[in-house]
Amino acid sequence: MLATALVYALAFVVRAFRWSKLIEPLKKIPAFKLFSYLILGFFMNSLLPLRLGEFIRAHVAGQKTGLPRSGMLATVLVERLFDGLSYVTLFLVVIQFLPFPELAKKSMLAASVIFIGAMIFLFFFVAHRDKAEIFFRKIPIPVKFRDRAHKIFVNFLDGLTIFSHKSGLIRVFALSLVVWTIEGTAFFVLGTAFNLNLNILQCVLVMIVIGTGSIIPTAPGYVGTVEFLGVTSLTFLGIDKNLAFGYIITLHFLQLATISILGIHAMIKEKLTLSELVRIHK
Repeated sequence: MLATALVYALAFVVRAFRWSKLIEPLKKIPAFKLFSYLILGFFMNSLLPLRLGEFIRAHVAGQKTGLPRSGMLATVLVERLFDGLSYVTLFLVVIQFLPFPELAKKSMLAASVIFIGAMIFLFFFVAHRDKAEIFFRKIPIPVKFRDRAHKIFVNFLDGLTIFSHKSGLIRVFALSLVVWTIEGTAFFVLGTAFNLNLNILQCVLVMIVIGTGSIIPTAPGYVGTVEFLGVTSLTFLGIDKNLAFGYIITLHFLQLATISILGIHAMIKEKLTLSELVRIHK
């Protein structure tokens, strides 16, 4: 269990490094400085619904680094799209070796269209930035909000600058695959504690099913969603339902506990209180 928590924590270290590469076109910020802001976002996601932690993360990071908050939010959006693209890639690998639940397969294929379509849209959005700004100016916005809205839009476009750097995109995609491979390894490590006799590909399958089902924001910490999808995918692999539930609820507890410990440490380090973070989303 301790090894599972440590492996899971390692994934956040790689996430922070990946985020630094996404921000690099705007400003070079060491990954260790971004780690706290990243963890705060995930920590608040476990406490608030609808992934509001992403907005809190962008706000805190923008405030601490001096970068526009809308630009930081754009980097978080791109990060999430790369996570989705990584899921698609791992899905295409896994289905070559393992049968996939039909419902999960249809859900993943639908998600694939969304992720790839969004990536293509943002790529052309950045490539034709001038036209995007002209289009935005034609949107009927009250005069007193127009300049502010345009500034936010421009800063958001700046946050998508990574799409102008092909080598940067490749690095971010590679790091995304590393992140989810590490998370899949955490599933595998805990699986050995429960004697599930699952190989790494089967653990990745379970991770993909849970991750795909969690795309739509649900309850704080995805409580209930993780358990249902995890047990469903494990029983599909022939694991006893009761054993599967024990495994999944332990895994989810370790994930939330790791995020909470790191999140509380980040709050202390950044001299922030929980009430201040909650106020941000309001």
